[in-house]
Amino acid sequence: MRQSGMNTAIILSSGKLKPTASGYIVDTAYPQIETILSLADEAGMQVYLGSLQLSVPWESGLHTDALRKYNRQVASDILARFGDHPSLTGWYFTQEIWLNWVKYYGPNYLGTTMLHDFVSDMATLDPNKPVCTSTVFKKNADRSMPGLSAEETGFYAEQFLAATHLAILMPQDGAGAAAGAPAVEELPAYYGAFQSATTQTATQLWSIVETFSAVPGLDQDRFSPASAARVQAQIEAEQPFVSNLITWVFGNDMSPQATYYPVEASALFRGPSAKAIPLQFTLAMPGNAALQDECQAKLGDRTGGGYNDPKLSSWVAFQPELSGGTVTIVADAGALKQIASVRALSLSQTASAIRHPSTVQIELSEDGIAYAPARRSANTFENTTNFSIGWTEFSLNEAARYVRFTFTHQGWLYLSELEIIAD
Repeated sequence: MRQSGMNTAIILSSGKLKPTASGYIVDTAYPQIETILSLADEAGMQVYLGSLQLSVPWESGLHTDALRKYNRQVASDILARFGDHPSLTGWYFTQEIWLNWVKYYGPNYLGTTMLHDFVSDMATLDPNKPVCTSTVFKKNADRSMPGLSAEETGFYAEQFLAATHLAILMPQDGAGAAAGAPAVEELPAYYGAFQSATTQTATQLWSIVETFSAVPGLDQDRFSPASAARVQAQIEAEQPFVSNLITWVFGNDMSPQATYYPVEASALFRGPSAKAIPLQFTLAMPGNAALQDECQAKLGDRTGGGYNDPKLSSWVAFQPELSGGTVTIVADAGALKQIASVRALSLSQTASAIRHPSTVQIELSEDGIAYAPARRSANTFENTTNFSIGWTEFSLNEAARYVRFTFTHQGWLYLSELEIIAD
């Protein structure tokens, strides 16, 4: 985050509150909090720590008193334990409040009351540590929830802020989940309304930029990364009205080891100039025509094999009894290329006897006959019980047309993409 120029981290929650038959159990994340704050101290960053999540829906109001009680206890404990960390700047109220419900319920909205109490309690503990929270606002809502025009958004936001005394408001721009949110080109009108409301109540206005895209029919942890162009459009629409921009990502989809959208995530990390070259593949296992066809169909199809695929149908499988523990595949770039890097995508799922390759070796050739060793690496990825992926990557700056990949493996070897990247 420091290398990216980010200066603030918001931790969604400091723990979880669980109702039981005899009372409540509080699970806190103090070791992780200490690590985060120590790293943020070193980087000169600010951290806002989240309140307790509730393990059951909070909207019923059944556990409101307990949530308030234990939020005070945990926050007091955090200040006693970690209050000397300069990065500990304030608090984040983690229950998600919809401005549409503020319109529907008016002053009696439970979310408004809970936030007011949290802001008051945190100010009592330490008046120098402000509270921030995110809000959802939908132009077109469903069921009994009313929609919101830009003008209405400003009106109800001002009422909400006056009632809660919130220090920092962070609307979620809705461009990722969509589902009734304003279009990106409508965001200036909505954020202008938010800006007017926050000016009246002396509240800081930040924005949560949703850097993901909804995929119809998939669970929420399958949101894919948004394109850089769409994120840039969001930033340009919101930046004139806000003092801070916060990125919001679901499911670690921006990670270099993104499980569900590895190809999209890797393209974002590479940037627009670095391209994956279309390839033809030759499998050095004579007599296995079906497997040869499968390699050609899947190893460069740019799906990444990660699209919520429990049947692993986008992966090419190599059985150790047939391969002898060694698989060799030649990738043909079609012409001589100046190669920046080569990559191979594998998976592990030890419950199914699938493991990452033990070693990966890369050899380069201009004519497909004479090969020169280029790189070799032992596996650096953990073999996990459940589905996880790993990109084995080698940085190069060499001219070649052919790249020969040699994998050694114990257990089943599953490959989904072989890449040659050229600038």
